[in-house]
Amino acid sequence: SPVCYEAKMALIDATGALVDETLPVRFGVREIVAKGRDLYFNGTKFHVRAYFCDVPKKPDGVLLDANALRTMCNALKANGYNLLLAGNYSCLPGAVAGLEPLLAACDETGMIYSCTLPHVKDYGFELIGEQAVRARYLRDMRFWMDVARNHPSVAFWAINHNATGYVEKFNLTSAGAMKLGEGAEMHGVSDLTTDAGELLG
Repeated sequence: SPVCYEAKMALIDATGALVDETLPVRFGVREIVAKGRDLYFNGTKFHVRAYFCDVPKKPDGVLLDANALRTMCNALKANGYNLLLAGNYSCLPGAVAGLEPLLAACDETGMIYSCTLPHVKDYGFELIGEQAVRARYLRDMRFWMDVARNHPSVAFWAINHNATGYVEKFNLTSAGAMKLGEGAEMHGVSDLTTDAGELLG
């Protein structure tokens, strides 16, 4: 589990009197090293056991209670999971809840978090030719990175979920993945009910 700290900066005049100070910022430090195919967290070899977490998609406040989130993280860890995959595939206003309570719970329990960043689909895939769109995308990207960057639980960043297609489109040997009949029709199988934890476990 990471060690978390709280820091603030103060401006002191020549007499030693406080002129101004920042609000406290909570942060932590975790060392992540890749050696070949292996990841090491704080010097310990780390095997990912991921769980798809849709809490960020609940802007109505459901499951955003700090105690409930800590309980969720501890229960998942007790069942062998060590990484939460953020379930919000968009960062647009209304599509995602505030992440602070969830990230704080992950920090406190030692759960690793994969944080979703803005998806190019929400900007019309126009990041190269449209400078105004690109500027808005970069502004939003910086915002979400600022939200999460001081949390030691955030070890991975995810971007552009499924932008190149879905798993069944690429596995041409799976039943229903491709129908080579009249007109060479392609269609996908959307019956993927296995969660990420089982896929990656």
